[in-house]
Amino acid sequence: MPEGVDYASTNVIAGVGLDLNYIQDRVYAYSGTFQAASSTAEMFNFQTGNKTIRGEFTFNGQIRYAAGSAGGHSVFQLSINGLVVGLYKSDTAQMDQPHQLFQRVIIPPYTNVVVECISGEDTANELLTATFTGKTL
Repeated sequence: MPEGVDYASTNVIAGVGLDLNYIQDRVYAYSGTFQAASSTAEMFNFQTGNKTIRGEFTFNGQIRYAAGSAGGHSVFQLSINGLVVGLYKSDTAQMDQPHQLFQRVIIPPYTNVVVECISGEDTANELLTATFTGKTL
């Protein structure tokens, strides 16, 4: 552990996965890559601690990494304590549609946060990602 950095023993400094990671008063989560699929995939599922968090989600729609093009539509669902609070759609197949979406949020203490994604098609060649960065208040 780097000097002066406090974090939970289950969290890592540069990890990906469902969990929220803390480094002092900063928080982050990196989903890793998900294959585009017509069935729901859980990107994040975490419980916040005893502080309010101000942060921003970034949702990246499906894109064919090898070609840097192609794509399709993806929907991201943000739920807080079991209630859907946001639905976000990206369309990477159309140049005039958003491929990357941003959502600022305030998350209360002791809150369960879940982000799920679904795409219009099943394709192993196209990937989606999501990130969350923020600060405890």
